[in-house]
Amino acid sequence: CWNLDHYLTDLAFSGSEWTLVMTNNFSYTDQAYLAQTDFPAATIEEYWNNGFDITDVYYGNGQWIVTMSAGTGFTTQSYLTDTSLPTDSIQEYWANEYSITSLAYGNGTWNVVMSQGAGLGVQVYFSEAEFPEGKVRQYWDAGYDITGVACGNAGWTGIMSQESGFTD
Repeated sequence: CWNLDHYLTDLAFSGSEWTLVMTNNFSYTDQAYLAQTDFPAATIEEYWNNGFDITDVYYGNGQWIVTMSAGTGFTTQSYLTDTSLPTDSIQEYWANEYSITSLAYGNGTWNVVMSQGAGLGVQVYFSEAEFPEGKVRQYWDAGYDITGVACGNAGWTGIMSQESGFTD
């Protein structure tokens, strides 16, 4: 699909299968993915130095999958890893104009990617034991869109953004 200018825009693992969503007419100019049992911090640094950004993080089948893309428009990026959702750190990054651009849980660890230049506007996040349908509807009514969902030791965590660019 990469040879046909389609880029990986979503990925999921269930049971014994990975499912990929590949999208064309996207702003990316190049893409790679990293697959490791431990979070690939050193390799991410190498890709950052070559103009790539993290566009998604996933966990499944005992490994972390990190999609790295060029042409994202992000200006600066960082990631947070912790055994609990790093709420204080998220607040600090938001105060410095970062947005949550990816969220994943796996192998007892949360991974939150924070990016400047994402254009997502004001964000909120919430965690509930059951899927937070009520919170989602509340924020939809207030003009927010879902831009991330993950399930982990904090239950379901949702990220919603005011300026996602989504129309429906």
